[in-house]
Amino acid sequence: MTQAPPPAAAKLIVIEGGDGAGKQTQSQALVQRLQDQGRRAARVAFPRYENNIAGSIIARLLRGEFGSVGALAPEIRMLMFAADRFETLPLIQRALAENDVVVIDRYVGSNAVYQGALLPESDFEPFARMVFEFELKILPKPDLTIFLNAAPEASRSMAEARAELDAYEANRDLQAAVAGRYARLAAWQLGGPWAQIDVMADAGGYRPIEAIASDVLQAVKGACQAA
Repeated sequence: MTQAPPPAAAKLIVIEGGDGAGKQTQSQALVQRLQDQGRRAARVAFPRYENNIAGSIIARLLRGEFGSVGALAPEIRMLMFAADRFETLPLIQRALAENDVVVIDRYVGSNAVYQGALLPESDFEPFARMVFEFELKILPKPDLTIFLNAAPEASRSMAEARAELDAYEANRDLQAAVAGRYARLAAWQLGGPWAQIDVMADAGGYRPIEAIASDVLQAVKGACQAA
């Protein structure tokens, strides 16, 4: 009797980008499109404010209860956000076991960028590499990270329009640095392959959501077809 081949390993897809770049919208749209095509797909989003001990501490950090963003060393803030993902590891592992594709909204790259955004340029690369090495000793490595590249001023306007700003969103210096730091992670291909998708139109403003979603799906198809 011929034994059936083992099931293919699930693909882990990460969506990254600055505040207002459309991560929630695009990660949700990606899961829906994959499900419409008959794939089993699930989504996990970070931070998990109401689910984890670390997430509840992050919520306090973002409310400014520990002072300004720079009041705590970036290494301390990095540990908070990493702990939130470490607490979620059983959920991620279960999702990978039960699905063909798992989509994560914010992952290790987000930690490297947001905690390292205010560091001098010369200090950012060693810090970012340390964050990836630390977290990926515990967490599964992404098959693809998609960076939604938005102009900082557009991202800020979008964030301001939808909600009260948290401590990170309100820090203009940090927000101005985010897109450039993400672009560096993508260029270095830290933690696995990256794909950059520009969400801004040539004439200014955001591209249509559906057009961006099609680009995201195309990039994910390539990752899913890779051996």
